[in-house]
Amino acid sequence: LVQEVSYLEDTGLPMGMPAYGSPVAPRAAAGPPPPAMVSLMQNGWPTMDVLETFVTSQNRPAWSVQLRFLGPEETVRASWQAAKRRFSKAIPGAAFEDGDFLTLPIAREKEPTQPDKARLGIPGLEIFQMVARNPMTAADPADGHADFFAMIPRKASAIWEAARVMFDAYREMGMPPVHHPFSAPINYYSRCFIMATAVPTWRDPAKNARSRELFAKIMDRCAEHGFAGYRTSPAFQDRLISKYSFNNNALLRFQEKLKDGIDPNGIIAPGRYGIWPAKIRKGRA
Repeated sequence: LVQEVSYLEDTGLPMGMPAYGSPVAPRAAAGPPPPAMVSLMQNGWPTMDVLETFVTSQNRPAWSVQLRFLGPEETVRASWQAAKRRFSKAIPGAAFEDGDFLTLPIAREKEPTQPDKARLGIPGLEIFQMVARNPMTAADPADGHADFFAMIPRKASAIWEAARVMFDAYREMGMPPVHHPFSAPINYYSRCFIMATAVPTWRDPAKNARSRELFAKIMDRCAEHGFAGYRTSPAFQDRLISKYSFNNNALLRFQEKLKDGIDPNGIIAPGRYGIWPAKIRKGRA
């Protein structure tokens, strides 16, 4: 599925971000794994044989993807037919479901019923219910969250490995894992995947200290497997930039040269993403 979707993306056929998912393990973006997954992972990361048995027992596909097409109606319908033809040849038994065919602008009376308003140019804050306070966490919502976005190769094997690495980090900390073998990647970029995790943050210092430790462990474990993050909160920016350590931190040394040339007095965002002014660079931990 990843290979075929990537091919279509490279040709420019679908527009926007393909949305991967798993019919056997649906969940909210920041919620816990479904109960079936929790029991499956009680003793650690399951083997492929165990997962095959599980998927067969569910009588549902293991993976799905949602594609979007933009343009004149004739082009959209032809592109969808071409995509279905390719999937049918590559994946025996692949099933297809037509989505809504929408014309822009969306009528005002239909806007409230659209599940993905941002993609249609309809402003709103609904997307923020994915984390912290939402119906999934109404009983004990976190006070906030810190996101870690691991950049991984655009390969199925990388999805599997990144989900396992993050699962192990949570498990080592004695915290309930949020990643499982059917965790889906995000692909904001067409040349790589992003495996995201949202670590809860708290006003309670003791609880928040545990979250900070977990966040650091996830970052370290992912870097060990070649999965560095593309952005992070200020508290972890020095740690993140240290993971781009090829050739004695050549990237950081190059960035510091630029910093010194453009901002010799170090007055523009000192320390932003680990790039410190020369006068306070030495001696930093």
